[in-house]
Amino acid sequence: MNIAIFAGSFKPFHRGHQAIIDEVLKTLRINKLIIVPNYCSPFKKITNTKYKTGPKELKRIYKSNNKIDISNYEITKKKKTYSIDTIAYIKNKYNNINNLYFVIGADSLKSIKKWQSWDVRANQSKKGSIKHSVKLVVATRDGIEIKNRNIKIEYIIKIKQSISSTKIRQNHI
Repeated sequence: MNIAIFAGSFKPFHRGHQAIIDEVLKTLRINKLIIVPNYCSPFKKITNTKYKTGPKELKRIYKSNNKIDISNYEITKKKKTYSIDTIAYIKNKYNNINNLYFVIGADSLKSIKKWQSWDVRANQSKKGSIKHSVKLVVATRDGIEIKNRNIKIEYIIKIKQSISSTKIRQNHI
């Protein structure tokens, strides 16, 4: 089984996220795309959830697509959750995974080496590392360049949407 994970705050969920999902389903040979709304990014303070799109809304949007699952894993913890924990959870839940893809935005790639368990050796962590557990898929928009950071990227997905959740929150669009 080939699975892709697309996690994020989705504050709010918008057509850029939809474009990433559409492109992932078109580009990757996957059996399942698991969308994981998070409670709060480990790099951010827990903030107002006014713009948050939760699992119920996402399930309603994608209810007719049997290739998409919406996971409550991070949001029900009601605390910051690290990507390595989500990856370990998915690997445990779907134990017959051949390829596990992890979809991130190009803006997140800039800080990925700072992520919890990005590059630890298997003997240092029971869960392993993100770097060695998944195939990285990076979505770009607005001409954001992906500079070689000595990080193996399996796929680059170019999105033509120039929208971001931050812009929406700042402009109250």
